Amino acid sequence: MIDGSVYRYDNRPHENLKHMKSYPKHFHDGSDEEINEGEFSEDPKEILRAFFADHQSKNSSLRGENYKDDR
Repeated sequence: MIDGSVYRYDNRPHENLKHMKSYPKHFHDGSDEEINEGEFSEDPKEILRAFFADHQSKNSSLRGENYKDDR
């Protein structure tokens, strides 16, 4: 969760998402209601890499472009 927003990869086969090309794989982008399809690898490591890369950029933009996390 970033600033109260929900970001998550989901592969639960929701009936109402059967129209999506990536079904059952989808992505919650800011809330449970904001659902996007995407290109998802079958390799769990690649899914995590892509997820964290996307969210690192989202997190950086929320904090400011020049923010560096030294943790």
